[in-house]
Amino acid sequence: RHADFHSIQPNNYSLHLFFVHKDRQSLNPTEHFLYLCPLKTNFKMKILLINGSPRKTGLVSQMLQIMSQEAELQGAEVETIVVDRLLIRPCIGCMNCRSKNFCQLPEDDAHRTLQKIQDANVLIIGSPCYWGNMNGYLKVLFDRMVYGLIGEGKNGIPAPKLKGKKAVIVTTCTTPWPFNILFNQTNGVVKAIKQILNYSGYSVQGIVQKGGTKAHPELTDKEKEKCRKTQQYNYISTIYNHIKF
Repeated sequence: RHADFHSIQPNNYSLHLFFVHKDRQSLNPTEHFLYLCPLKTNFKMKILLINGSPRKTGLVSQMLQIMSQEAELQGAEVETIVVDRLLIRPCIGCMNCRSKNFCQLPEDDAHRTLQKIQDANVLIIGSPCYWGNMNGYLKVLFDRMVYGLIGEGKNGIPAPKLKGKKAVIVTTCTTPWPFNILFNQTNGVVKAIKQILNYSGYSVQGIVQKGGTKAHPELTDKEKEKCRKTQQYNYISTIYNHIKF
């Protein structure tokens, strides 16, 4: 049921090895049958990683780095944004962005980050657990970008603006497993970020949670491999949408 992902791109032709269904009329990248797909495409996947951790060598940063390296091996265009290095004013709740479709605050890194999110095919978000939620850096950023992620119907019902795009969530906390899940620690982070992604129209392709970081402050080989496999599936799922047989 498992195999390595391979991609070869000579002269605009790509060869992709997928986990797909043997019935070509119902191809599904989650199935375990193998199929070698030749296609001609100029599609260049753009992957944006948003690192909410202020720790440059912390576990969230390490996990995102593993995914970034895997994406580069797959031939994707990759960029990482470290949120605590950004200059962002907090949202003032004026609501003008809802009617004007643009934040009226002076231009800062929130405007520029939103543009990069809109341009990317895949969004990978990492955050440590702060009070059972994403940390403040990340929350301020998403508060500022709401107008570019969702619209509103006449009754105020959210309407996704980025429907069809893919996402992955990465998070850590000191609370050990399974209590990081049961007590909504890393699970609380996942729920908060997933709500933003779902409302925006993203399909969440993978979730990587690591609890117990106080007792186990290093990534195991199994955890590193999970990061790689998550990105491999994420890449396959995204490129699959651009295949023409």
